[in-house]
Amino acid sequence: MVLSELNGFFTACSAVAGSLIGLLFVAITLRYDAIFGAAALRRNRSIAYGAFTALVNALTVSLFALVPFVHLGYPVAVVAALSLVATFRTHGLAGLNRPFFYVSAALYAFQFVDGALLIAVPSRAGLADALVYLVISAFLTALMRSWQLLQVEGEQAPAAEG
Repeated sequence: MVLSELNGFFTACSAVAGSLIGLLFVAITLRYDAIFGAAALRRNRSIAYGAFTALVNALTVSLFALVPFVHLGYPVAVVAALSLVATFRTHGLAGLNRPFFYVSAALYAFQFVDGALLIAVPSRAGLADALVYLVISAFLTALMRSWQLLQVEGEQAPAAEG
């Protein structure tokens, strides 16, 4: 269970994550050929998957944090483990987007440790505070990756007027 002082934070995070996932779908739809089309670069798909993973991570953790009487350590650890698997599967082993791979892998590893510690010592307030910063980090990671979608390779730049 999360401290009641954090309910407002996790409520806002749930709303923001849901909205950003919707906007990510819009961005992907507008640039579908460059991201998921037949000729799309694997790097572009990796960027989209990474942004989606981070947003789903933030959304899921925030929603579980709002459930009364839930032992938060278990869902945090499971979500972190699934996010790590998705990160390795998406681009870690292929060597794509190395800096974002390291950032994402570190984020989800720290989140997994935080979840494991929440399981072991659920009443320790500092662990819930750490989770706040991990959720913020997931949002920042997702926003950086989403910004990359605006610069995906594989499309012709518009001709300069002049």
